[in-house]
Amino acid sequence: MKQTISQSIETKKREVENFKKQVLLFSTPEGINQSTFTLEETKELETKISIAMRKLTIQEAKMQLSGLESSSEALCIVCMERERKVEFAPCNHTVACTECSNFLNKCPKCREPIASKKSLV
Repeated sequence: MKQTISQSIETKKREVENFKKQVLLFSTPEGINQSTFTLEETKELETKISIAMRKLTIQEAKMQLSGLESSSEALCIVCMERERKVEFAPCNHTVACTECSNFLNKCPKCREPIASKKSLV
């Protein structure tokens, strides 16, 4: 019984290694022999590559948009020009720049009266 399990494990290991070699062979342009693909297989590969490229383009656009959103989140919500540098108490929101905070009596985010302002510079 032990011998057959060991043999089975070794067989599976060899199969995995062979599969790895095949994947490696076809993962490089030199490893692809154009004559091994039929016209239908070639068109199927082109379609898969095209879909993958579209997905990558969409993902890249989403990442860029996310980066823009992150950078705008650091801007004052009053003027949208300068960095947020003042924390309001008691709400603890940091949503305004120093210049805009000078004119505020209520937090622009929660509308709670501002008891004190702390500069985060």
